[in-house]
Amino acid sequence: MTKSPKKENNEFDAFGKTVVCQLKKLPQRAVLESMGYIQSYMIRQRLKNHGGDDYSIHNDDDEVDVKNLRD
Repeated sequence: MTKSPKKENNEFDAFGKTVVCQLKKLPQRAVLESMGYIQSYMIRQRLKNHGGDDYSIHNDDDEVDVKNLRD
């Protein structure tokens, strides 16, 4: 069996863990709303830093037109 190198945690990992701890203390509805907000915010930030190309994200169920997610 091959051992994988131990992943070094960084500030992003630490931040993610603090967000998880905070989400666990919220009621279910607030968790879902918060997760939706965080996810859409992150998508907008990625698009801003992607260079402005319009493209769509595909999955098995539907297509999301990401150019309409921008501020």
